[in-house]
Amino acid sequence: MSFINRISGFLTALPLLLVPAASANQVVFTISPRTPDGFRSVELSFTLDEQKDLVSVGLVNLQVDPHDVTQAIAGVSFVLKNQDGGRLPGTLLNPSAQGVTINPQTGAPELTTLTENHWVLVPPDSGSGSPFVLCRICPNNANGAFGGADQLIVGGPPTGGTHPGYYDVNGSLTNSAHEPLIWGNGDPYIPVFTLQVDGLASGATVSDVVVMFGTNYGKVTLGPWQPDIPPPPSVPEPGAAVLLAGGLIVLTARLFYTRGRCAARS
Repeated sequence: MSFINRISGFLTALPLLLVPAASANQVVFTISPRTPDGFRSVELSFTLDEQKDLVSVGLVNLQVDPHDVTQAIAGVSFVLKNQDGGRLPGTLLNPSAQGVTINPQTGAPELTTLTENHWVLVPPDSGSGSPFVLCRICPNNANGAFGGADQLIVGGPPTGGTHPGYYDVNGSLTNSAHEPLIWGNGDPYIPVFTLQVDGLASGATVSDVVVMFGTNYGKVTLGPWQPDIPPPPSVPEPGAAVLLAGGLIVLTARLFYTRGRCAARS
């Protein structure tokens, strides 16, 4: 094999050598849309960022035109395990959510700003194997300092009709003790709660997901569910700049080689 052919072969493989390793920092576990009882419909996602020790929980209430507060999401519990089976403590950071109130006369939704977060994170009991509980209505009145039962996550009004808002809401969704609600009926209104979980390791998993509704903790629940298994991370294609650079090097080498042979013959 000639010298130039060896260089060409090496440089042809160069882009593959320079491809960065596939990123495995983020893993997404999902609960696809579920409507097990005909009165409540939910969709959830758990994004684990192992590099930043963050877990982002997205809660979507897909129940269109809810009637009462027992159709509003009040919390979610889940088991978070590291690969070694250990359980981790966590802290709730500021969530991203859109507030909404419902006009009791017309049923029209009115967007509002949430001035403070009333959800809390109840970490697992040490050594008991209990789950994380992310909640507005919590066990043992864990967030009782906020009072009331506002900021529950509600689905949206029906679309495509002549009425501009909800058709069938009752006072449990429009009274001041439950307002503002959180509008969580899907893109762009997806409430996301970010948890700081120190020590989150590669291979951590989410399991045993239970969604809670209404103002009485644990009375109305859906689950437990096991999230969909996330696909393995894809390997990125070689960058265009790397491919171009490799090609230019091959062409330059061939040019000098050809000139050298011509000079030797003359």
